[in-house]
Amino acid sequence: TFWTLYGHLSHDSLDGQRDAAQRAAEEGLELCTDDHAPATRLGLQNTLAKLALEQGDVQRARELFADNLQRANDAGLLAETARAHIQLGLAALQASDYGAAESHYEAGRQLAADIGEHRYLGACLQHLGVLAERRRDYGNAIRCYQQAVSSWKKVGHRSYLAWVGLDLAKLYLDLGAVGRATAMLGLAEKLADAEPPVATRINRELLRGRLAQANCRYVDAAQHFRRAEELAASVQGQRDRVSRAKLALAALALERQDSAEAARHIAEVMETGTSGALRVRALLLHATVELRGRPEVARPALVETLELAAELEDDEASWEAHYHLAMLARREGREAECRRRLLDAAQIEARVREGVPKDLREAVAEQPLRVALRAA
Repeated sequence: TFWTLYGHLSHDSLDGQRDAAQRAAEEGLELCTDDHAPATRLGLQNTLAKLALEQGDVQRARELFADNLQRANDAGLLAETARAHIQLGLAALQASDYGAAESHYEAGRQLAADIGEHRYLGACLQHLGVLAERRRDYGNAIRCYQQAVSSWKKVGHRSYLAWVGLDLAKLYLDLGAVGRATAMLGLAEKLADAEPPVATRINRELLRGRLAQANCRYVDAAQHFRRAEELAASVQGQRDRVSRAKLALAALALERQDSAEAARHIAEVMETGTSGALRVRALLLHATVELRGRPEVARPALVETLELAAELEDDEASWEAHYHLAMLARREGREAECRRRLLDAAQIEARVREGVPKDLREAVAEQPLRVALRAA
């Protein structure tokens, strides 16, 4: 039945049943009348909007979620109103519309707190953490994740705690705190269900791979990344996670000095038309490959990175692009441009590092590219 499928979809575990869920939801919506409870239509439209979002139809998803927000407001369904804000925030985030995402998450957070709906409060806080992380506001991201943990402890839902644990582990790893990331991943694995949703399994494999890479266990790392790619490719709606796995394999190949393999993975990602944060990552890796042999190709990729990073408020990508352009200018004898770019990179990097919690700044400062920037 539709409601069985919908219940699974709410926990992101439909996997191969998404087509059946879409047919059932569309049929249910045709049969839905004003005599039905408002929550019935909201559930149907929520399912169709989620599926549209997974298929990349962000505009359709936003329209359906916005209609749900209006209907929930009109019916005085406060918890459904909070949920609609969360879903609109997710759709805005996928469209890289960070301002709208923040507005919806904050509205949902305030409403969920007012009515004591800790499940939706935790979701808003976690997504605000993701948004802060995208903006490289690392201290705020950690605070949001920790507040989400506090909220979800009141619900007692272990899988929610496992999910935010994976987010924290990834963030710690991004900041160079390998020990903390390892411990947080271990905790998340203990909290996870025996058969967690596919998205959780993919994220877990990606983290395992990155931790293996950080410990120079390259064969293990590649196995985890390939497993993540296979998992993501096996179900509908996981295109972004397929791209993340391919970019992880590209970064690993670069570390192992295999530029050809790295270029192959990056090209596969670029061909999918990926956008936003993933495109920034792909462009930086593409430029890194080309700097080793075709600097004339690297420059346009770095310039595009700077433009897109400014649009996405991604200062981390900005300083990295400035640094690489500086080294390219130095190689080509343009020392004035080199000095200007290095100054820009140093100023932006310092601003990013200022937002890192004090107890993590030392680990961040020792990351290889930051060391290279100081040496330049």
